[in-house]
Amino acid sequence: MSHETWNPISLSKHDSPTSYLAFADGLILFAEALLEQVMLIKNIMKFFCRTSNQKINLEKSRMCFFPKNVGVPQRNQLSVEIGIQ
Repeated sequence: MSHETWNPISLSKHDSPTSYLAFADGLILFAEALLEQVMLIKNIMKFFCRTSNQKINLEKSRMCFFPKNVGVPQRNQLSVEIGIQ
């Protein structure tokens, strides 16, 4: 695994940066809308699957972009790269 840096985001101006929220049967990941960040998350997901012998259901997975000023071409590129709508 490489030593790239995951750049978490702040959910508001006054919050500390957040990289994830974990639930009993789900996980929400937060990162900058950059190709490098998507590739890092994709590699982490592959590592998780390989080491845990579990699978991530990409059919149930979704990508959301905040703020909404992430352009449609960039959204499409990031979604295609990670394989999530």
